[in-house]
Amino acid sequence: MTAAVDRVLPAGPATAARHPLFIATGAVVAAGTMLMFGMLAVWFKFRDASPLRVGRNNKMIHDWLPADLKIPEVATNTLAITMVIAAIMGQWAVYSAARKDAQHATLALFITGVIGIAAVNAQVAIVCGYGDVGKGSAASLKGAGARVIVTEIDPICALS
Repeated sequence: MTAAVDRVLPAGPATAARHPLFIATGAVVAAGTMLMFGMLAVWFKFRDASPLRVGRNNKMIHDWLPADLKIPEVATNTLAITMVIAAIMGQWAVYSAARKDAQHATLALFITGVIGIAAVNAQVAIVCGYGDVGKGSAASLKGAGARVIVTEIDPICALS
């Protein structure tokens, strides 16, 4: 007869503490929220201190911006969306780095960089080529309020 031998698996690695990462994330979110509401309060204070004038529909409105100043909404919306996505990608990079997952950390940082370039592109647009597509793209970007820089290789097209 053979004696039965009890085989026990060795203990696995200790689980990593997640609390410091969540506490740091909560602190950054709270600081960002306080910053945004502080900026909103300053804006309301500035707007309330502005003079009143009669608007187009004969209602009294605050004249807090000069009449000739136009603020494009495309850049504002792009920057707001960019901020949220960059925060998510940054959190993903931190989480991946904490897990020693270099592939996902690099991917998250690359996506954050591309989104940062998109935020800059909301203000400045570079159009490569001034053919039919380049002309249309330059016109639509200029209409959206972006500063447009056009590059062209062909000297004949560049003169048009």
